[in-house]
This record gives sequence, structure tokens and C-alpha cells, in this order.
Amino acid sequence: PENNFCVLSATSNQQAATLSEGSLKYNGTGNNTDNIQSTFGVSSGKWYWEVKCLSIQQSESWSAGIHQTGFPPVLVHWYSGDYVAATHGVAFGIQDNDKKITNTAQSAFTSSIAAGDVIQFRLDLDDNELSVSVDGTDKGKAWDITANIEYTPSSTVYNSSSVIYNFGQDSTFA
Repeated sequence: PENNFCVLSATSNQQAATLSEGSLKYNGTGNNTDNIQSTFGVSSGKWYWEVKCLSIQQSESWSAGIHQTGFPPVLVHWYSGDYVAATHGVAFGIQDNDKKITNTAQSAFTSSIAAGDVIQFRLDLDDNELSVSVDGTDKGKAWDITANIEYTPSSTVYNSSSVIYNFGQDSTFA
């Protein structure tokens, strides 16, 4: 097959969150932290994708980034003290409340994410960097990431927060 595109993986959806729009839209449900991963894992080269924040239930209820493949999603935020890389996988991302997040840690980020914002991710596995733009404004390198790991685009949503991805299928998110 040619011209294949990544989508969100229904098999990594561990809660009752819903997938729609060809497995590109992810809606959280209930009082849960829902994590999802995508179908393509990458370990070399340079990769680009976009994530549109559709809704944010409350502060710290929306994040997007990358997650190490081979580990199932869990019911906690990536920055939680209960999120241990050895058992849950390495994760790097940004969050709605001016934070960037990784295993058990949050730190300041240069942009708050709001409903309607489009986040552009640039994953450079040759230099082990994850860079971010928000609505076309470059925010630079968010993370020096762990080398020699296979990653997949991922999101975490809480309650009714939601997200939609563009992996190159349609830049309008339609």
C-alpha cells in the first residue's frame, strides 16, 4: 500500500473515550484521564504532525506529545508521581496550562493552549529534539528527548476534553 497515514489506535484506548472522524478525533468521557497513542511508531528521521485542541474541560485536562511504543496507556497524567517510565514508557508533551510535561514532572512552557489552537509538532530523532509551534508561532525546542527509543504521537485528555489530529490527511481537520 502507498500513501498510508497515521491515525489514533483504537487498541490503545483503555477507557470509554470515543474515537471518530476516521480515528483522528478523540473525546474524553467521565471523570477519567484517557490516554491514546497513534498507529505509527518511529525511531529515526524527522516527523511532523498537527494537533488541534477542540475543548478543555478544566486546567491540566489536555496534553499532546509523544509516548514510547510498547507500553499500554495508563489512567494517569504523564506528569503524575505515579507515572514511572520503567513501567509506563517515556513520554514528552505540552499541556494546556503553560506547562510542558514528562514522566513525573511539569515545567514552564512559553504558551498556553486554548480551545481552537493548532499545535504543530516537529520530532527530530536524528538530534533527539521535540519542537513545537502554536498557531504557526514557533515556540522552539520543548524537549531534548531520550535517544534510541521508538515514539508515537499521543494525547491525554481528562473528562470531556477533546483533540483532533492531522497527520497529513487534510490540513483543515475536516
